[in-house]
Amino acid sequence: MSKGIYDDGDYSRITPVGPGLQSFDPEKRTNLFSQQFESLTYIPAVIGSIGPANSYLLEESAPMHAGCGVKRWTRTYAQIPPIRTVPQSDTQTYQFLVDGKVVTFTVGVTAYIKSEWFHTNDPTKIQLEKAFAMVDVDGQVYFRGKLPLYTPGGLMLGADQTLDNWKGNMYVRKSKIVAADPFIPNA
Repeated sequence: MSKGIYDDGDYSRITPVGPGLQSFDPEKRTNLFSQQFESLTYIPAVIGSIGPANSYLLEESAPMHAGCGVKRWTRTYAQIPPIRTVPQSDTQTYQFLVDGKVVTFTVGVTAYIKSEWFHTNDPTKIQLEKAFAMVDVDGQVYFRGKLPLYTPGGLMLGADQTLDNWKGNMYVRKSKIVAADPFIPNA
């Protein structure tokens, strides 16, 4: 961010106000940058435009009157957070075929929640996988999703991947990952 105070004298250009602020978001594990600007005319920046230290514009506040016709607003930027995997206690419903019928049971597991971050103007291009499931329709069993590997330490999606908008055009894809076979411990 810019250091110091800048004044072009007549506020005809968008001017940074004082030094920018840098903070750390411990939940997302990323750096955030915010900078106030002043001008007689407010021109919004493009969400997702490049900011300081390889960051992207996430949001811009509405302009407020600073006096004498001058408008003041804040732009907030963030770096793309790193991939993060966090273990948590959860339950998982497993399915097996027994004599051609789908049998389910639920057990307590350690699930791993994986968060992957994306900077994009088109979130529909972010691939989302479906968790494996067997569906019995009138005695006919159908399979959905990727068949898990039943090997020692084999893992699978425990639920369909989800995509959420954080701010601006930054999105997070979340995956619940569990042991593919509850009877084989994780490696």
